[in-house]
Amino acid sequence: MIADRLKKADNTDLLSEREKHLIGLAVTILRGCQVCTRNRIEKARGIGISDDELNALITVTASFYLVS
Repeated sequence: MIADRLKKADNTDLLSEREKHLIGLAVTILRGCQVCTRNRIEKARGIGISDDELNALITVTASFYLVS
């Protein structure tokens, strides 16, 4: 069931590939999976997301983690 929902969400045209990568990275950061986070960062760099953008996303995401 969850896999089906993830596939459906990933197949949407409402989000760009860039947005999907950034959301996926934020989720892996919040889940605390270091391997997943590292892989997502490399994929994001591969599609042209800069280190400054990644650092901003990590900072914002970490602030949500600290609040909860």
